[in-house]
Parts: sequence; structure tokens; C-alpha cells
Amino acid sequence: MKQILAGIFLAHISLGAELKSFVADWENYRLRIDVQLDRSQLEDQHNLLHIRDRLKEECLLAISDVLEKMPVDNSYKLGDLLLRYPDFASTYAQFLRSLELQRFLQEGAIFSAGLDIPLRGPRGLLGILPLPYGRLRYEGLQEAEYVSEAYLLNRVQGEYLPRAARQAYSGLLIDVRSLPFSPSLAPRIFSQEGRLIYGPEYLSFQAVRQRALAGFFQSTEHPEVERRVGKKPFFVVPLDLRGKQRTDVVLAEEDVQELFAHPETLRNLQKTRVVFLVASERKISLP
Repeated sequence: MKQILAGIFLAHISLGAELKSFVADWENYRLRIDVQLDRSQLEDQHNLLHIRDRLKEECLLAISDVLEKMPVDNSYKLGDLLLRYPDFASTYAQFLRSLELQRFLQEGAIFSAGLDIPLRGPRGLLGILPLPYGRLRYEGLQEAEYVSEAYLLNRVQGEYLPRAARQAYSGLLIDVRSLPFSPSLAPRIFSQEGRLIYGPEYLSFQAVRQRALAGFFQSTEHPEVERRVGKKPFFVVPLDLRGKQRTDVVLAEEDVQELFAHPETLRNLQKTRVVFLVASERKISLP
């Protein structure tokens, strides 16, 4: 894949710049990559414009070697989508080319620079991903479509008591800090019986591009958490994770029923008002 994309958007052979860091800054909805290059490897060691251009190309090569290993969802990594959708590969290359070089510095004979890759917004990565947007709708769902037969039976028998009044929640707050969860660009939420209850299939392209499918934060103290899920979110701890990439979560049937009980809560889900609380050591990890 690195060789395929190199043929699309790179004009030179790599000079072997060193990859300093590749960080998924989930709390700020961006990816950061930095490289450094020894001055002796440059053809024109005094032309700063030439040096900046070469550093940007080295950043792009580093991205094509690292970013494509990042999970988009539980089924695909970014590199899988590039192989599956040729048109997306071309769009992706143009997207990378449009990024502006950041943090250009010289320390002695070493030049360094980086790229910031926004995940959301009009120039964000989510705006070009070929995800299955809007194939499902929350409106008109019957209770049997989102809770299991076991839940309905148990509630009739009195094991689960009906709520005195249905609650409207401003968003969904999912605590995965005790689980080996991996943040991704398109996380999904399933019921205990395997029903999909949240993901790009329920969302519009515009909502995902503007806000991303979910936020990932270490603590509820982060100011963006309340801005994202509001003052009265539904707090839940998943039963388990789903899939080999551990990007999806499974909720208990009674939690799903509570979440779906009020139409206002569903409208907030459609606005992507979802936050995952993640363990600090998993905050910036990528495969």
C-alpha cells in the first residue's frame, strides 16, 4: 500500500527521514505525525522552500506506512478501504496533499516538521471515508427490534420493572476504562443479542463529518465531554467488547431499552452525542 500511494502523490524517492512520532490525539480529534531529516541527505541544503517540500513528502511517506494500519472500525483498517475502493485511494491522496506542513524547525544539522490530520470538520478525514451512512433509521423502530426476546419475557414476569416515567437523556456516556477498548474512527454499539444500535448506519454524513461518531476522553472533567453529551447523559458500562479489533461495545438489554425509551434520546444519538471514557494508556495507542 505504501508503494501504491507513493506512486499517486510523491514525486521523489524517500530520503529515509526518521519518524519521530505518530500520535492519535483523540481528545482533540486529530492525528499528529512528525519526522526529522539530516541536512546531509538533502540535494539543496540551503533552499528552505526545497527543504520544506522534501520534509512534507517524507511526512506523507511516513503516513502511508503508518496511518493505514489504523482501525476505521471493527472490520477494516484504513489500508483495507484503500484497496477496496480505488476512488477513495485517489481522494485520500488528494486529502493528504492538501495538508499544511507544521512545526518546521532546524536544530544544527537536523530539520524536523510534522503534519496535523483533522478527523472532523470540513477538511477532516471522516469527510472522505466511504462509510455506510444512513442505511438505518431510529424512527419507527418497534421495541422487539432493539431489545431481546429474553428481556421482553423477563419484564412480563416481573424481573425487570417498567420505569415509572420514561427518561430523556442528553447523550450517551460509555465507560470502557476497565476494558481493552481501542478507539477508532467508526465505533459501533450492539445490544446483548447482537443488534446494531449505534454506528454510521444510523447517522448522516453531515453529522459525522461535523462532529465525528464519538468522542474519546479520559475523564468527565474534560470540558468537551459536557459539550458533547450534555448535562444529563445516560451513563453505562458495557458488558463486553466485540470483534478482534476491540472497537465496538456490547450493552445489556435493559440498558438498551432504557436508552431507546424516549424519542428525545434517539434524536440526541442521531446528533452523535456519544462519548467513550477510555483508559489513559489506551488514549493514543495505534496498532
